[in-house]
Amino acid sequence: MTSALLSAFSGLTNAAEPVAGWVTGGQPTEKQLSAFKAAGGEVVLDNRDTMEPRGFDEPAVMALSRSTR
Repeated sequence: MTSALLSAFSGLTNAAEPVAGWVTGGQPTEKQLSAFKAAGGEVVLDNRDTMEPRGFDEPAVMALSRSTR
């Protein structure tokens, strides 16, 4: 059975849930981050270099999702 958090990252490269409630994987899209937040996700840890382009404002997506709960 796939958890709601892992389902939020459908299509994400290398997506896995090695421990219940902890999802790992590649770079999520804005839609995937919004789905993660809607599924109850609370924390995103970004390990990428600060110079790597993000494509969108990830903190804003998480903050917006938080305010619409």
